[in-house]
Amino acid sequence: MRRILLALNCDLTGVITEVIVNKISNYHITVGTSFVELFDKANYEKAQVFFLQSIKLEDSLCDEQELLLPTRTDTFLLYFKGLLISGQNLIIAESEEKDYLNLFGTLTSINNELNNVLRSLYKTTLDSQSNSLKSDKLLSDFSKLNNELIETQDILKVKNLELAKINDLKNKLVGIAAHDLRNPISLVHSYSQLLIEDYLDKENEEAQEFIGIINSTSKFMLSLVEELLDLTYLESGEVVLKLEVCDFKAIFCENVNFASTLGAKRGIEIVSEKPLSSIYVNIDKNKIQQVINNFVSNAIKYSHPNSTIYLSCYLNNDELIFCCRDEGFGINSNEFEIVFEPFKKAKSSQYIKEQSTGLGLAISKQIITAHKGKIWLESQVDKGSTFYFSLPLHKE
Repeated sequence: MRRILLALNCDLTGVITEVIVNKISNYHITVGTSFVELFDKANYEKAQVFFLQSIKLEDSLCDEQELLLPTRTDTFLLYFKGLLISGQNLIIAESEEKDYLNLFGTLTSINNELNNVLRSLYKTTLDSQSNSLKSDKLLSDFSKLNNELIETQDILKVKNLELAKINDLKNKLVGIAAHDLRNPISLVHSYSQLLIEDYLDKENEEAQEFIGIINSTSKFMLSLVEELLDLTYLESGEVVLKLEVCDFKAIFCENVNFASTLGAKRGIEIVSEKPLSSIYVNIDKNKIQQVINNFVSNAIKYSHPNSTIYLSCYLNNDELIFCCRDEGFGINSNEFEIVFEPFKKAKSSQYIKEQSTGLGLAISKQIITAHKGKIWLESQVDKGSTFYFSLPLHKE
């Protein structure tokens, strides 16, 4: 089931002339703004293509387009449709209604009613025979509510199956798209790198600037495609971990050296507290290193120049704890959960210059969960953040 969140009128140039419906809380749309300016770089071109298609078909709806609409606090996946009427382009955006959440509420309500009926029924059976009619009525109510409960449970099963199919289809489509994009983007990035090297000794500053933009943008896009593939495969459950028993002390020391090299470029010192003895875990080494690298690169990205990052590893009963602490911008406590969701970022991301996909921590969570571990953080605004993950120890 869908519900309309936005309805806008635009002129043929794409300028918003009227906001008919806006049901997105704390999100303001100004008349006179261009429709495509509502979107970020990742969805800008898709929004342009959608708008151009929608004004080609008069009195006929254009094909539906999925677009991510960013707000100050969230990002919404909306389904956009456009209809050209008398020189005005009516744009409607809908969202999926999460009926299955309402069904849980219905189940709880029915279950509570059943319990009340059962209590009344038990009390009534202790009374005299004169109350037999009342007992019959209660039995009838109980039977009716029980049937409603069964029907609601059946609907919930169907909704869950539909949701699983939609999620599986989404993962396949994203995987196919990302896989097909990886090679051409990689080619653009490689050629732009060659052009940068070719123009090092030339005085054409404008050409150098343009090539630099192409290089940095293609690098970001390539990173986004790689992370989309990682997340899609992890969510689909198709990735098989290549488990091996490893000494985490060696992995820790190796990554400290890598972190020190990265930190030195920003004048950031890496201080480590390595374990005193070997710690053996059964892990996919490459994927765990991917999580560590994500922790370290985020810490560097969100730290002030000439600050310190602390890395440590210790035992806690039958598990290993890895810890990465920075002295950066920090994160509000109400954002602790969302930073581990795809495409979600903390408000402190506005203070950094580097582009971010918002996928790194979501992928890290999937990897640690697949290893039967946990991932979490502690943070205070303007005092820094500490990210942790745990892994079960290998038992011989």
